[in-house]
Amino acid sequence: TSFSERQLVPGTRYDYCVTAMNSHGQESPKSAVFSVLVPPPTGEELAVVVPPTPNPFRQSMSLSIVVPAGVADNLTAAVFDVQGALVRILERGALQAGEQSLTWDGRAADGQPARAGIYFVQIRGGSRTLVHKVVLAR
Repeated sequence: TSFSERQLVPGTRYDYCVTAMNSHGQESPKSAVFSVLVPPPTGEELAVVVPPTPNPFRQSMSLSIVVPAGVADNLTAAVFDVQGALVRILERGALQAGEQSLTWDGRAADGQPARAGIYFVQIRGGSRTLVHKVVLAR
């Protein structure tokens, strides 16, 4: 239910996809590919300081990020399903620099409740993209 990548090389792009396997050994189709570029180190970077909680969640989840002044005017936070389809944009554009909280209420862009399942919260700011997996349980 989780995955951690170690020893990533700065300046390298990594491509990931997700599958599921049931108790009979049957594997689901692969999800859309998620690409993550590991940026070269800089002095001030976008960072998640509190991961999505609760996780799994039923009604809403939140996470806290540090927004550097250099990316405060150009930040995007969005939720994608396992197929890579955009479910909802949480934030786009300018945020104040400093620690900010983002919340997803489990609803799609049309206001309807999203189906139970695995989702990815993607936060893009500057040259950095952060992705966290969340599980919506209904």
